[in-house]
Amino acid sequence: MKTIEEALVDYPSAVTAWNIEFGETEVLSVFDVEAGARKVGSFSCPRAEREALTVKLQLRGVAVGDHDEVGEVLWVSGTDSFAVWTAEARVLQVDPDGIEVTQGLKLPRNGKHSVEARVEGEKVRETSVSLEVDGQRHVLVSRGTAIEGEEELMAFDAQWARALGRALSRWLGVPFTDKT
Repeated sequence: MKTIEEALVDYPSAVTAWNIEFGETEVLSVFDVEAGARKVGSFSCPRAEREALTVKLQLRGVAVGDHDEVGEVLWVSGTDSFAVWTAEARVLQVDPDGIEVTQGLKLPRNGKHSVEARVEGEKVRETSVSLEVDGQRHVLVSRGTAIEGEEELMAFDAQWARALGRALSRWLGVPFTDKT
């Protein structure tokens, strides 16, 4: 695995993201997002250094967001854009021109919007984040996990959905519903 500096040189359009699971040590990863989010570098630092490193990268023009290893999802918010990637593809791009979801579907920026994080299912738990626009639900990210009877694992798996859902709803300035 490359260092942050090596990865940023090799992948100039890469984005960086902090793992939402943290302890005393924070983990910042670099992702190539040309065809989905593929981790190409990683760096650990003490929690006290996180903010300074984030500012340093942003001053260089490097996008800094959040990601979750379990849900395999990455999101980055900027002043005028918000994007979400899975390992397979970019699944959301919001900018002043509108909202684009998977497969190029364009949605209006105006209208009634809300964001929902949800976990459902008995033997296989489906964890998802969706964006509702004028009564139409659009699932952005969905992950199935076989965790029959493992409520603790279900809560851990749902963490990425809550974090992404809250971040997107805050950025859009719309209601968030947590059904995890």
